[in-house]
Amino acid sequence: MKRISMLPALAGFLILTACDTPTPAVLSLEPVATDQELVAADGFAGVWISNDETCVVRRDKDNGKTYEITYLGGSPMGFEGRVFRAGEAMLMEVTPAGDNDFRLPGHALARIWVSGAEFKWAFLDSDWLKQQASQLLAHHQADNKMLLLASGPAVHSFLAKYGTDDRAYGKITTWQRLQ
Repeated sequence: MKRISMLPALAGFLILTACDTPTPAVLSLEPVATDQELVAADGFAGVWISNDETCVVRRDKDNGKTYEITYLGGSPMGFEGRVFRAGEAMLMEVTPAGDNDFRLPGHALARIWVSGAEFKWAFLDSDWLKQQASQLLAHHQADNKMLLLASGPAVHSFLAKYGTDDRAYGKITTWQRLQ
């Protein structure tokens, strides 16, 4: 990749690192899972609460392989979630919903656990995972954030090996189904 073609991606990443809104510390520039690798997360669709926050998850009606996620904590934010497996682990890449020519749709990576009336979530962005990625994947780092510049298949292979390790994520957020 030519250096000049990376400038827009790097500029967007640096803007993201300056935001006050909590964001994941690792983003992939490219999609990680192909449409053929997507799986359904049984029981994931619904309304979830955690502390004073609400998250509404709907299965996309058009393709049934993605999830529309609306986060209602502070100002509402919309996302698209794409669930795939790495071994026994269920992983999800999350991108902002909607088009905006001034925003790069970085692909945040998370591990999810769905069990009945409980849903758990943790970003795959621990210092340990960043250390592994820095040795194996093309990336850019700034302000303790990492933008993975490697191809989607390379990131997927990396996650299959390292993303299922308990050291790959930090804080787990637990959500309860609102009935």
